[in-house]
Amino acid sequence: MKSKPVNIFTILDYLTYSKKPYEQLTDEEKEVINPYMLHRFISMNENYVGITNLAQNFPPTEKEKIYKFYLEFIPKNKVYLKYIKSNKKNLNSKLLEILSNYFKVSSREVLDYIPLLGGSIVKEILGNYNLEKKEVKELLKGF
Repeated sequence: MKSKPVNIFTILDYLTYSKKPYEQLTDEEKEVINPYMLHRFISMNENYVGITNLAQNFPPTEKEKIYKFYLEFIPKNKVYLKYIKSNKKNLNSKLLEILSNYFKVSSREVLDYIPLLGGSIVKEILGNYNLEKKEVKELLKGF
């Protein structure tokens, strides 16, 4: 019978549901403990943000203390720690340059303009630059 591979999600399960003491972890499981990733995933649950904030006071080299801290303070509960991805869109740098020249503002300020403009207005602005349809389509990728 094959055993499941040990990864960060195994460790998170031990902390939140199985409540497996540090002393019972195998050497392989202890190796997988990554304080940065533990903090990152546990902080995705709004109920555990305060706990994570306190746990980050431990030096990252003290894996055992961090593990035991989380084990003690996180209540036994089956939780889904969904990683929340950034919803920022990666816009084409040439598009940002064109819009910043058009509005005569910095590219950082243009990032604030874009949600207000909408796709049709941006297409209209690009139409003023005599670009081919293929170029316009490429510039609007990710918009």
